[in-house]
Amino acid sequence: MTLSGAACLTCLFVQTGGLNTYSSLSTASAVLGKFGIAASFSIMHIFSAELFPTVVRNIGLGLCSMAARIGAIVSPMIVFLGNYTRPLPMMIFGIGAFTAAFFSLMLEETLNRPLSETLEDDIPEQELGEYLHSYKQLNTGTGTPQDDDIEENVFALVDSDVENDFPIDDKRTFI
Repeated sequence: MTLSGAACLTCLFVQTGGLNTYSSLSTASAVLGKFGIAASFSIMHIFSAELFPTVVRNIGLGLCSMAARIGAIVSPMIVFLGNYTRPLPMMIFGIGAFTAAFFSLMLEETLNRPLSETLEDDIPEQELGEYLHSYKQLNTGTGTPQDDDIEENVFALVDSDVENDFPIDDKRTFI
């Protein structure tokens, strides 16, 4: 993403020049930027699959894919901004690529790490303990009865989502 951002910003500065020799440099820079974005799209699709736990991986990948498609829908409209100011589209694409590269550095490292199966795998023990402690205090303060296994209550929606939405009983028949 950094490569494509640098290429887009290079194309931005080359476009402001008035010589015809800059047109081939501008084209080469734009193609390099397109190559960097296409490569980063493929890499981020694979990387985002490693970030989400198995129980919510399909939802996470769907949201990432939706955001990418919205970007693909909006990008031709950004190109039309070049009718008003020629360097504006390349400035938007370059700054956007640098911003995405910066934020991708803040993601977790997944090298030599097993894929997480549940949401509990991604929560550090200290945070999980604090969350469960506050959950106990909340239940004690309201006077609601407490269960012996608090962890099952905390993650009940994730573990039994299908069972809660579609309860199976003896009276229901499936054809």
